[in-house]
Amino acid sequence: MYDRIELGRIVRLQIQTSSLKAGPPKGRYYDPEPLREAEWLELTADGAVAVIDGERVVDVHNATHPATKNRDGINPLSIGFTSHYKQMRDLFDQHLINGIAGENILVETTSLVGFNQARGGFVIEGEDGRRIEFGSVSIAHPCVEFSRFALNDRAAAPLVVSKALGQLDSGVRGFYGSVASGEPVRIEIGDRVFAMDLG
Repeated sequence: MYDRIELGRIVRLQIQTSSLKAGPPKGRYYDPEPLREAEWLELTADGAVAVIDGERVVDVHNATHPATKNRDGINPLSIGFTSHYKQMRDLFDQHLINGIAGENILVETTSLVGFNQARGGFVIEGEDGRRIEFGSVSIAHPCVEFSRFALNDRAAAPLVVSKALGQLDSGVRGFYGSVASGEPVRIEIGDRVFAMDLG
């Protein structure tokens, strides 16, 4: 048996049109330019799709994207929390605005959400009765490029980057997950998000 814990409401939805890592292999850096905000997302087991300016746009982690960054179904979707952004800004600087880490779903929360709370998955519910289960949750571990971006220093020393990687890990940057449905399910700004507490 499990309990539902309400975390908050969705305040931002977005997709990545391409990788957020830019530049040559030995000089890669984090670039949030490919992020596109949306009023709603269509989710399937493959990942997220949005309609932006009348055009259907597939997220780069969607398994059907021509240059997909999907890793064997581990990371088709991602979720983050405003409380985590507050912590990142406290640790680093104010340039880490809500959504800049690239998650598909951003939830307004007052407390940090750790893996013990996230591991049971999430449920997203709309006021019109829509209900979507977001499961198979894993930690979205930070990359070197995002860590340097957080530090605001592309040439940060390895030990400094290593410390930042640790500070951004354990779910601070958010979580990956998926939905089981092969048929599109829709989520919208304002939908409520619950954690499934397994006890």
